[in-house]
Amino acid sequence: MEQNRRTFLRLAVGAGLTPLLAACATSHQPRTTGRPVMIPPEPTDGFELPPEVRDWTPRGGTLAGAVGAIPRSRWAQADPIASRMNKLGSVQRITVHHEGMTRVEFTGISQVADRLDLVRRSHLQRMAAGDIGYHFVIDRAGRIWEGRPIEYQGAHVKYHNRRNLGVMVMGNFDVQSPSDAQMTSLEMFLRTARTHYDVAIDDVFTHQELGPTACPGRSLQRHMVEIRRDGTLA
Repeated sequence: MEQNRRTFLRLAVGAGLTPLLAACATSHQPRTTGRPVMIPPEPTDGFELPPEVRDWTPRGGTLAGAVGAIPRSRWAQADPIASRMNKLGSVQRITVHHEGMTRVEFTGISQVADRLDLVRRSHLQRMAAGDIGYHFVIDRAGRIWEGRPIEYQGAHVKYHNRRNLGVMVMGNFDVQSPSDAQMTSLEMFLRTARTHYDVAIDDVFTHQELGPTACPGRSLQRHMVEIRRDGTLA
């Protein structure tokens, strides 16, 4: 299975990265309105929270350090192209995305690293971006990965990237639900980022709340509505 997935990724790259054309950053589906459609819960995920999530305690320094993010150097096969990017400045809002491709069930470090670098190369090609569009990514096991360096403005919400921190949750949440590990990590990440940058709860958005897209999918949109309303992110 691992060999088949790696073969698929190599073929995708050689064919112009077409498997990523449905990814969140460039979706132009109609904006979702009203209460999101409920998606039935999935069976038990079959894996435990990684220690860095289960035993998480806040640390000082950068946001990446505070949330225990896996460094960009662990997955990216090339440096960012600084000439294609602007400085982020002070963070004033946070936006949540899904990947928006096929279902994601894999949790292996190498599998996630391959996928992230494929997304990075797709963003460089399709959007003339300087790096992957998101500042952070949360994989199916709940690990948090460092994406685009935080000093640079992201490329994740058209016309709304200025001072906007982007976090992507791996998966397509129109056809699956986030894992428990992903939601635990996302909630921790959003609480920590809000505190780190003094961002109000009203300035935590999903992609579809800022632009014409179905991202972050029906299931994650429902979760986001609930956790902002019930005080989970306070």
